[in-house]
Amino acid sequence: MRSIAAIVVVTNTTLVSVTQRMREIGIRRAIGASRANVLVETLAESSVIALAGGAVGLAAAAGVLSLAAGALGVPLSLEWPTTIGSLAAAGLSGVLAGWYPARRATALDVITALRQE
Repeated sequence: MRSIAAIVVVTNTTLVSVTQRMREIGIRRAIGASRANVLVETLAESSVIALAGGAVGLAAAAGVLSLAAGALGVPLSLEWPTTIGSLAAAGLSGVLAGWYPARRATALDVITALRQE
């Protein structure tokens, strides 16, 4: 359930970013950027946001495991496959969360976007 909430947060953050940068996107499109360029940039932005959130979550989990290991006297740690899998899942969820905002950004009419304040 938390991962769905995280995807919604990343989607909303990316939508706000696209809305705020509508004029910038219009300028980039007017000087020759393709729809694919805008799509890739928006997906990369949402992936970076999701990866940053995943890294913070992993750091928090490592801290909790370290405290629990000290308190219980049991060796607890994050394994590399778990860490890599978690970051890969965060990156993939960032791409999925950014798909709708990226499609909206590519669908912007250049003239309308340039008129945006």
